[in-house]
Amino acid sequence: MVVGLFRLAFTKYGEIFTSSLIQDLAQAGYDIESINIGAPISFDVSQAPGELVGLNVKETGMPGITDQVSMSQGMFRVVSLLIHINYCQLSNSGATILVDDIGEGLDFDRSCKLIELLRHKAEASDVQLIMSTNDRFVMNHVPLDEWSLLQRDKNTVRVRNAANSREIFESFRFTGLSNFSFLEMDFINTSEEVVH
Repeated sequence: MVVGLFRLAFTKYGEIFTSSLIQDLAQAGYDIESINIGAPISFDVSQAPGELVGLNVKETGMPGITDQVSMSQGMFRVVSLLIHINYCQLSNSGATILVDDIGEGLDFDRSCKLIELLRHKAEASDVQLIMSTNDRFVMNHVPLDEWSLLQRDKNTVRVRNAANSREIFESFRFTGLSNFSFLEMDFINTSEEVVH
């Protein structure tokens, strides 16, 4: 799917798309010189029954090409996300991008850089960005005002956020604790008893 979207974006927007993608990858901690579609080079595809293609990148300072099969899970996830969000921005199309476990496969530094980049790109476009995580470092990096907590009681799910539970979120801000402590201390429930 991501290869098809890359092909469509490149066909419609050419170098504007790839330049934006390369720049965003650098901001996320992946310094590459080029990105394109081609046959995998890490294994023999000569006996494949048809054309087999994937993403290929040329990383700065590396002597060869890194094909999609050889990319780390983290790198492929970042490349895929940025292909989607850049296409949405260039085509001025609204979209919802849901990322499960945003920090998976990434070190702390790249995870933080990616989150900042995605947040800024979503704010500057018609993209609704939804990220889930159970990583305390990621939780501490995203402002609490942007959180939505889902509380499930049997078959009922309740959304709690700064818009519908303002007093609780505001009172937590004065504790000086990290965002993760908001969950760790079950602040949403313990404070609700005090507020009400």
